[in-house]
Amino acid sequence: MESLLLLIPVALLFLAVAVWALFKALRQGQFEDLDHAAWAVIFEDREQRRNAGKEADHDR
Repeated sequence: MESLLLLIPVALLFLAVAVWALFKALRQGQFEDLDHAAWAVIFEDREQRRNAGKEADHDR
């Protein structure tokens, strides 16, 4: 029973910190564009392959 007197406030503190972090991320626009980073990896890879192919053709 005595452990609950410590664990409940600690759990509430962790909850408050998590909610604060969520709202901070929302205010900073962290969740505005979720697809851009995923597609950027694909487009960068295509661009690197294209440039590597041009350099290989240039060396011939």
